[in-house]
Amino acid sequence: MFKDIAFYLFAMIAIINTIHLGYIAGANLYDIKQFFRKRKISKTIRRKYRPLVTIIVPAHNEEVRIIKTLESIEKIHIVNYKFLVVDDASSDATRSLVWRYIQLHPNRNIHLLRKQKNVVAKE
Repeated sequence: MFKDIAFYLFAMIAIINTIHLGYIAGANLYDIKQFFRKRKISKTIRRKYRPLVTIIVPAHNEEVRIIKTLESIEKIHIVNYKFLVVDDASSDATRSLVWRYIQLHPNRNIHLLRKQKNVVAKE
């Protein structure tokens, strides 16, 4: 009689452990599957998401350096960008150099904004 009770008790404990461990293993497999699925989705979203980056360059009498600045656009690795040159009422050829550069490179997203009056920032 004691052997029968011990056998049934041992069998119940074995069944409970099997069910419990099976649930844990199943839950872990499910979690691993969900992890890889989410990782795959996030990679797809990252590839499609290309935010617009606006680069603003203020220029006041910068005819010596403005072309070099505009040529540095080729070296950046940003796909979706807008390059905005703000000519702050320059008295030299900055505006005409930028305008000529824009006409020579129409495939680049470069814009020129001309201010009529130079405004100095106050402290």
